[in-house]
Amino acid sequence: MTKYFFLSIILGLLFSISVLAQNSDLTWQELKKQQTEERVSLENMQKETLNKMVEVQKLQLDTMKAESSANANDILLLVEKQTLERKEIAKVYSEERIKLLQTHAEERKLFLTNEQKK
Repeated sequence: MTKYFFLSIILGLLFSISVLAQNSDLTWQELKKQQTEERVSLENMQKETLNKMVEVQKLQLDTMKAESSANANDILLLVEKQTLERKEIAKVYSEERIKLLQTHAEERKLFLTNEQKK
């Protein structure tokens, strides 16, 4: 699921570069505002998704604790599995933010190049 989301983010960012290349009427301030909005949107989406994941993990843990057949080792294994899941999603989110920042840098570079040609 996250890999497909990551792919959609990259495609969206590439589209935004092509739009910028075609729309040279965008001012520097508008570009900075647009990029800020994109960063905030990505960050909010990531926080929301992570919060939902933590809620599900907490529910899983509470459910396991309530089971009479669950022992301390089972609970420990679940906690370790959940920790690995959170680390993996943090890695994916970091990669998404890096790609976004790289795309924004390319957009700013393209903007400045276009400004110099005017």
